[in-house]
Amino acid sequence: MTVPERRQQVFVSSTYLDLKAERQSAVQAILNAGHIPAGMELFAAGDQSQLDLIKRWIEESDIFMLILGARYGSIEAASGKSYIQLEYDHAISLGKPYFAVYMTDEYREQRLKTDGSAVIEMSEPAKLRDFREVVMSKHCSAFNDLKDIELAVHKALPGLIRDYKLRGWVRAGANEEVSTLIAQIGDLQSKISSLQLQSNQTFNGATFDEVCEALRWIISVDPISDDLPFGNALHVFRHGFENRNRITMRGDRSCAAKFADPLERFGLVEWMSGNTIRLTQTGHRFNLRLQKT
Repeated sequence: MTVPERRQQVFVSSTYLDLKAERQSAVQAILNAGHIPAGMELFAAGDQSQLDLIKRWIEESDIFMLILGARYGSIEAASGKSYIQLEYDHAISLGKPYFAVYMTDEYREQRLKTDGSAVIEMSEPAKLRDFREVVMSKHCSAFNDLKDIELAVHKALPGLIRDYKLRGWVRAGANEEVSTLIAQIGDLQSKISSLQLQSNQTFNGATFDEVCEALRWIISVDPISDDLPFGNALHVFRHGFENRNRITMRGDRSCAAKFADPLERFGLVEWMSGNTIRLTQTGHRFNLRLQKT
């Protein structure tokens, strides 16, 4: 592989849990091309300050890449849009060089058979359809497997770099800017490490132990649903989300809220239609740690 003299930072946007393999293919292709991937792995969706930080990363990146699958993603309350659409809209508003890949219907059905309904949009299909139409109305390409994503990266990057005359990052030894760039990279790496540590250890500002202690004090008088046990909210959460990512609760919305609202305050769940709640990305992270204890 020939390392380019100037490296471009490419921000990769997508829903996360359902597109891990697809993101990894894109990241690897960007690295193989000698450039620098960046993306949502460092941040917790749903926090306004984190959203502002993500927007700055998009602004400071040279190229924006969207991987659009079969999910619309978590909704930002103020706009009613998903976080990936907000990222896409921000990049477009900046005139940022960008390219997009979208999942074919054939690949979606294949993923549905192998991974179940967690990989498709259940609560906001109309918003996903509208967003997909917006993406497909501009420059984009379809992917039917992981290799299609890799090919799209290798095809798009050279043209964008040439057409937009992107300067990018100068590799070591190129000129007198090297010392400044090395210092900037060191600062960014420190910030990344700090943000990653904070994101991995807290849940809307609370530690794992603090969340567990708070949920232990919330007692369920009646069963949340027919297949879940009595007990405190932590006990119900552990058993309810052990083998699934959503719960439909019985009773009216006000009764269901007694269990769901505290979870929502910690960013662990989000409301869907009726009395159904599902795990957020933060909730999945909390659940993985809880199931190990």
